[in-house]
Amino acid sequence: MSICRKNKYLNRHIKGFIEHVDDVKEESITDYLMWKWAKMDPNCRYFKTKTHSRVHESKVTGSDFEFEIWLVTANGGLPLSIQAKKFIPLTDGYYAKLRYPNNTKSQMNKLIGHALSQKMNPCYAFYTIPDSNSVTKNREFNVENYGVFIANAFSVEAMLKPVNTKSKTAKNPTRAPIITRNDLLAESYPLHALFCCQSATNPIGALLDCFDNLTDDLPEYILSLLEHREITQEVIDSYVNEVEYRSKYVAVVDMRNSPN
Repeated sequence: MSICRKNKYLNRHIKGFIEHVDDVKEESITDYLMWKWAKMDPNCRYFKTKTHSRVHESKVTGSDFEFEIWLVTANGGLPLSIQAKKFIPLTDGYYAKLRYPNNTKSQMNKLIGHALSQKMNPCYAFYTIPDSNSVTKNREFNVENYGVFIANAFSVEAMLKPVNTKSKTAKNPTRAPIITRNDLLAESYPLHALFCCQSATNPIGALLDCFDNLTDDLPEYILSLLEHREITQEVIDSYVNEVEYRSKYVAVVDMRNSPN
């Protein structure tokens, strides 16, 4: 089975998990995603960083659910630093939820700042259940079959800009935008699109207009995953000591010899 078909299959599984596990949280969806991903494809490997309390996590990273994925091709690695959000209803105060916490946008700012400092691509993973009216950035067929969608954080940030009011008598000429689940999906790709671009020599090339920072300078902890070395506590500690803001999971998908 091609890497594209494997990841379509995975994305359908994640949607089913979201649908059938009542009140499942982002962190549990991420746990299931990483487990299924590695089980499905031996070219996907990951490690989980040290666990600690939610209070400490919020002080260190501003996020409980961030994860880091490196897509490694023959032309280099595309590193994505990802914050996960579970957004199910069509409307549910998503403007405020994206400006978390307390309308400060601190979480988003940390995600973007960390990614830029590490020469990574800041992204959101939206865990959701689309409907027949949902349309993704790549106009995916049968989008309602899938449950995980990836968006560039800069595109999401642009959606938070105030919009002009139509009332001539309003005290404030601008207001907060109304952001729906389908608005967010329109700026997103289904997860499997990262593996389904139509180029054998550069399988992620079609996405580089949205994600850049392709690099051939892979850190040691990613090389350890790529080369199927044992992931020792020393490897995990080297990662933790190397970055300012730590992901819960670090994963690599080796696409160097994978046909689409």
